[in-house]
Amino acid sequence: MRVFIFLISLIPLFLFAKDLGRFGAVFSILEKDMEDEIHEKLQAAKKDGRLQAFQDSLKKDLKERVTSPRPVSFLKAVQKEREFKVDPSMILDSDIKVPKDDGSFMYLGRKGDLINPLDYSSFDTPLLFLDGDSQSQRDYAKELVLKNPNTKCLLVKGTPGYDKERKIFFYFDQRGIYSKRFSIQAFPSHVTGKANEKLLTIHEIFLEEPEA
Repeated sequence: MRVFIFLISLIPLFLFAKDLGRFGAVFSILEKDMEDEIHEKLQAAKKDGRLQAFQDSLKKDLKERVTSPRPVSFLKAVQKEREFKVDPSMILDSDIKVPKDDGSFMYLGRKGDLINPLDYSSFDTPLLFLDGDSQSQRDYAKELVLKNPNTKCLLVKGTPGYDKERKIFFYFDQRGIYSKRFSIQAFPSHVTGKANEKLLTIHEIFLEEPEA
């Protein structure tokens, strides 16, 4: 009986129901998966040769950057020999900590501290900043390495790599990072440090270039 009464109560709703029609067009969802779309574009680029051309250009650019890096533009050739001192102190941009035997850490310095690396270790690796295109400077590098095999040679111009004739590996100071760090102003410059000294010595060497 209750079900019958419920159905009777719904009759007015059916009587007054209307078809309100359709408003606007209805479209199916056709959006591509992003991964599929990228794959299709790569396949198209591979097919028409664009991908290979891009890869060849990238390889060429990387090879040139390695074999012929851009010279350190803010440095100049030494015109007059001189020697001066440099304070290697720096402001830490992050904490420096070392592990201890008990698993905890010992802080050597905290972010914002001014520290001098020579307070913790000696400067045992002299540096020579030089022009790799200069034969006289490469020869001078050989003399320094013979006197102190720990010497590292950093080019600010020229081609890095192993010099078979002089038996020296010449590194390159990319973007002048080390030149800035050691306050180098001209080349060739020899950076040395002495035991118990808190300053580094920069020796700018004037070398006569042989006539062509």
